[in-house]
Amino acid sequence: NALMGQPNVSEKKREEIIKKAKELGYRPNQYARAMVRNGFKIGVITADEPHEYMTYLEMGITEGLEELIDYKVQGVFETYSNHNANGEFKDALLKVISEDINALILGASFDISGYKDILDDLYINKHIPVVLMHRDFDGEIFSGIVTPDSEAMGAVAAEIAAMTQPKGAKTAIITTSDHFTPHNIAMNSFKKCCSELGLKVCAVYENGDSKQQTYQLTQKILTDNPDCRVIYITSFNSVSACRCIRNMNLDKKVKVIAHDIYPEMVKYMNNGQILASIYQNPILMGKTAVSMAFNHIAGDKSESGIKTIRPEIILKNNMSCYPELKSQ
Repeated sequence: NALMGQPNVSEKKREEIIKKAKELGYRPNQYARAMVRNGFKIGVITADEPHEYMTYLEMGITEGLEELIDYKVQGVFETYSNHNANGEFKDALLKVISEDINALILGASFDISGYKDILDDLYINKHIPVVLMHRDFDGEIFSGIVTPDSEAMGAVAAEIAAMTQPKGAKTAIITTSDHFTPHNIAMNSFKKCCSELGLKVCAVYENGDSKQQTYQLTQKILTDNPDCRVIYITSFNSVSACRCIRNMNLDKKVKVIAHDIYPEMVKYMNNGQILASIYQNPILMGKTAVSMAFNHIAGDKSESGIKTIRPEIILKNNMSCYPELKSQ
């Protein structure tokens, strides 16, 4: 604030900071200084669904923007209905760009290569930072990518299964789609680590982010593989799997390993139906994306590249520590 001429810093303190900055060879970014005087906009495009996850990702983005209020940052938000609505995504993208944004954050879990020309024009020709969340891009990664450490997530899930089940036990996986890179990585990591730990993966299915399909696939897995003991759900649909297992009267035998934490999951954590949940930290992901976009506007590109968010293990006795349940 002192270097940017903000009024909430005393003159004496300002002089001390400027003196120290000169000693360190710091030179403020003139473009960033001009933007602070005029304010600037960060465009944000996310999906409405799955709301269980996107709510907290957007919460993190909002918190990140609020931390930059002294710099006159405002968010320009647009949404599309779900990850299959490519046409809606393009409409949202063009609408946000028309708002004269100074940076763009994209939350897309599908292949966005069809929009490469639009994004190249934004990033290469107009020098507007573009930060991707979740989805890596085949080739240019623009200003940066914020993504969960999916390989670690799958490995941790396998280790939890191995700690609670005997060698040779059967496990299964329900994932969103092979085309959703983070879930695909988590799935393959789980399969690899299960093999190394002496567990068998008896089935792998895609649910298309559908609660109904998750229920039906859980039923199919347990009908076809009555000795399956653990189902790893890489999406937000763990509650649907738990309901199916309970309705089949298998809740004492079959357990679930989930992702993240939502209020609907609490009773299944408490009764032991969900062994553990691997936390992707969507709030931190959102805040990190805003920080990366802001730093690029200010000329600091040290955060370029892929930023992976470390997973955490949520158990029955620590789930109340997480912000998603703080209001419960």
